[in-house]
Amino acid sequence: MLATEDRVLGEDHWLSLQTMANLGNALNSMAAYDKAEPLLRRTLEAHERVLGPADLGTLASVNNLASLYDSQGRYGEAEPLYRRAIEARERMLGADDPDT
Repeated sequence: MLATEDRVLGEDHWLSLQTMANLGNALNSMAAYDKAEPLLRRTLEAHERVLGPADLGTLASVNNLASLYDSQGRYGEAEPLYRRAIEARERMLGADDPDT
């Protein structure tokens, strides 16, 4: 499905990015880290390019990649990403917002 969406809609279309993120998260859940990481990195890079670094969609991608690193015990790589997502959400939504 992802290849079809990329071809028909384009790699940066929101549906393609959503499918890519969902697949990356599923692979992370199955401990298929080597397959998940390129998808989650690609999703984050596309979100940063298309939506900007502080968009909520981008921050969800930041969190997804942090979660992957967390799952692998790569805490030194996960922590700055988690902090980036929290700090940006606090600035945009406030510290008491449920999405923060």
